[in-house]
Amino acid sequence: MSNASVPQPKPDDQILQRQKELERRQFLEQEKAKNQALLEKLERAAQNSKQKKATADPMQALVIDVEKDLLFEIMQGLRKRKISKQQAQQLAKDFLACLPIQDKKDLLDKLYHLGEHNPEAKEVYLKYATPYFEEERLKKLHKMSLHIKYGNIEQAIAVARGGNQNG
Repeated sequence: MSNASVPQPKPDDQILQRQKELERRQFLEQEKAKNQALLEKLERAAQNSKQKKATADPMQALVIDVEKDLLFEIMQGLRKRKISKQQAQQLAKDFLACLPIQDKKDLLDKLYHLGEHNPEAKEVYLKYATPYFEEERLKKLHKMSLHIKYGNIEQAIAVARGGNQNG
């Protein structure tokens, strides 16, 4: 076999390939630097939320926890390249637009709507929705048992159906 059958790349082709590879590496390094800068901003925001939480009321503390968890999910999405930088920024803006929060139910409603289009927000919603609805179920059961204990069967039935839950 002779080497004549295998075409050798031309020097110009090799230079072009090297230039393209260099450009690709530079682009990847720039993107990596941008993502790292965004991650650092998000981590600083998480640190700030921890500081705020120390002096917050329970509802504000819950909102701070949700912010922290959402930031964590965003950072995970960026690290795993599931979301782009623009998507991460938009999700953060969308969440901030939901503020202020009135109560737990309002918070969960807003997270649910964010989660319809953002898997990161859906993860956070699921984390907080399960204990909330369990707590609500237990409150309802307690009210029903009190009504039954005092012979108010009709009121217990009304609570079970979702009405008259005021005692």
